[in-house]
Amino acid sequence: MGNKKTKQVFNNHNNLRSNNKALKNKMIIIKNIFVIMFTILMIAIIYFVYMEYRPKFRNSIIELGTNEISVENFLVSNRYVKHARILTDLKKIDFTKVSEVDIKLSYKGREETVKLLIIDTKAPVVKFQNISKYIGYKINADDFIVDKIDLSEMTVTATQIGDTTKFNNYVVKVTVEDRYGNKTTQDCILTITWLKPIVYIELGSDFSKESVLVNIEKDEFVMPILYSMAKKIHKAQQSALKNGDSLKIYETYRPYEVQAKVLNGLRTLAISNNDVNNGINTGNWSMTWFIATGLSNHQLGVAIDTSLVKVNSYKIKTMEKFKYMEIVDYIEYDMPTNMHELSAKSAVFAYGIPSNSKTKWKNAPLASTITEGAVKLQNYCTSADLTPLASEWWHFNDLDAKNIVRGKSRGQYYLSGCASRKEID
Repeated sequence: MGNKKTKQVFNNHNNLRSNNKALKNKMIIIKNIFVIMFTILMIAIIYFVYMEYRPKFRNSIIELGTNEISVENFLVSNRYVKHARILTDLKKIDFTKVSEVDIKLSYKGREETVKLLIIDTKAPVVKFQNISKYIGYKINADDFIVDKIDLSEMTVTATQIGDTTKFNNYVVKVTVEDRYGNKTTQDCILTITWLKPIVYIELGSDFSKESVLVNIEKDEFVMPILYSMAKKIHKAQQSALKNGDSLKIYETYRPYEVQAKVLNGLRTLAISNNDVNNGINTGNWSMTWFIATGLSNHQLGVAIDTSLVKVNSYKIKTMEKFKYMEIVDYIEYDMPTNMHELSAKSAVFAYGIPSNSKTKWKNAPLASTITEGAVKLQNYCTSADLTPLASEWWHFNDLDAKNIVRGKSRGQYYLSGCASRKEID
């Protein structure tokens, strides 16, 4: 009986110990929960205080030329936009200059000052061009620029070429750089050419070879002409050289724009000057005999204006493997008029003959003012199958070439180089 009672007391004691341990564990859990909740609460309070009192604005960077900015440019977070304001008068800021500006802002009445940095990181926008110039041209970087746009000051530079005494194409690196170091670069082509790319003539002034051609050496120039006609000119020249004479060519291809300027100039001069008017409107002659009112054979590349000289001396020179004659001294034959005098005095025949006929000129009487030199010139050219123009002693056409190219050219372009030149690598 006693043993049974002792055993029961022992069991009760163990149960009490187990209950105390469980209660103790619950208290620990409750304490940990409280600590966690307290920690979370404190974090929330700290976060709220931080978000409420932290700096709401930051420095801002914008590109030069930016037209508008707003408070959003300066906020550290858009959550503050509702109560944020810019206090600085933005109208007083010059957005076209690189600068650093103090900007005053407020959030719920609390003011802050930050920096607005206006920077330039964009390269200039540039339209480049290739150019044609003459022997001895010195590089001018601006010649390669059609247009350039940037909000800051720009400088234009180009690589220099030491020798521009050869007819050739040269690569020139052109750079446009703004004052903040932003660059736009392009390789442009410089063509050293035989012809002036653009010709300007004062109204009423004389049109001459110097107006169109670039002096190469002494009095020698490139004269563009259709290849088939060039063969006939070569034949005429060979005939002249055999007799100690030489052609002196003044003009071949003529741009339509130049043709129109000469026409308008002659019309204006004829109105104001009776001598000019009477000179071109007399007998069978009229203005259209001296300057075409539409497309002329010069625009087709089938006409040549040439005089004749007596060769006194010459030299034989070599260019690469080819030999050529350089006429050193000569005397120009007397002609009815000066070259390109647009008047009836320049007529080679007594009356007008259709310019598109290859044969009718053969039976026409010569003008009374014709000279020995003009007759010799006509013989050299007509023996090479060139056709004379009745109104101009210097003018000869290649009607065969004209029939080939008829309708294929309007002359509305300039020739800015020599197609047979040696290209650079």
